[in-house]
Amino acid sequence: MTNGDNDPDEGELRRLACSPRAYDRRGVAENLSTPVDVLCTLAADVSPDVRRCVAGNPSTPEDVLRVLATDADSWVRRDVADNLGTPEDVLRILADDTDHWIRMGVAGNPSTPEDVIRRLAEDASSDVRDAAAHNLATRVVALPRHGAAVVLP
Repeated sequence: MTNGDNDPDEGELRRLACSPRAYDRRGVAENLSTPVDVLCTLAADVSPDVRRCVAGNPSTPEDVLRVLATDADSWVRRDVADNLGTPEDVLRILADDTDHWIRMGVAGNPSTPEDVIRRLAEDASSDVRDAAAHNLATRVVALPRHGAAVVLP
């Protein structure tokens, strides 16, 4: 579920969050309008797919992302690594994850501190190194008028 004219209202989101169908709960978990308390509940869902949607939702609070960063399912942790709202200290921890997919998510996240990206640019995995190199390359923009460079956050 995305946010559009046909999106369910808060009551419908709450009802669907309790559905026995994981498909319904996933839709609620990825909806930007889902109330925070519902996202918190869905973060503990039995379905890793539902937890992944919570982890990837930009509306998910930092404290929930912190919990999901320790999820047993590596794809949930990967979605936390990709989320622009993930706190810096969590990204630093995920940068040391044994799963290269998670390190690749951290390396590609524009919110990751530059020192972490530079460290990941020397990772054993070429996928992680490539993501870090791309992230670093997009942070420098040439200003044609003055010939100077600006480093983006």
